[in-house]
Amino acid sequence: EGSDRPYSLAGSKLLASRLMALAKALHSAGHVIDACEIGRRSVRLHRELLSYDRTLALGDVALALEHYSSFLFRALRFNEACDATREAVILRRDLFSRNPSLHAPNLALTLCNYATDLALLQRHAEACEAGGEAVAIRRRLYNDNQGRHRVALASALYNYGEDLRRMAQLARACDAFAEATTLYSYLHEQH
Repeated sequence: EGSDRPYSLAGSKLLASRLMALAKALHSAGHVIDACEIGRRSVRLHRELLSYDRTLALGDVALALEHYSSFLFRALRFNEACDATREAVILRRDLFSRNPSLHAPNLALTLCNYATDLALLQRHAEACEAGGEAVAIRRRLYNDNQGRHRVALASALYNYGEDLRRMAQLARACDAFAEATTLYSYLHEQH
């Protein structure tokens, strides 16, 4: 295999982003296996960017991992998809610890995706944990700006309710579903 080792920061960023663009195009065209391979190369280059400037590269690496996870998911490589999403969660947590107000929405979204991955692997307790954390973040965001975060909180609550239902925590699941329905109802009434 040829080396993708970058010679400069600018060259590394450009190649990593272009590889991911190619992978996304392949994925959209139904060439899932090729998308996974090109996505893997892009993620490897994105990871190398961390050695140049960890703070600036964290978000890019997390996003690349999230895209890569979606390619793996579509290729039915669920364990690998879950691993990629878990790594993205770790990076998003790092960003969140540095600037919570800026990075909370992305962390919550990645946690929701991670909960979905875990549920597909029948790892329901872990899915509930990730989903519950996503709901807590989404609730804080909603309390700060209801209009902007209503749909995201409703979606997180609904998904969390599904995770709770799978764990036979039916009372808690009903509470999550009821709260999600209330939020969705508000949206319906506004139109």
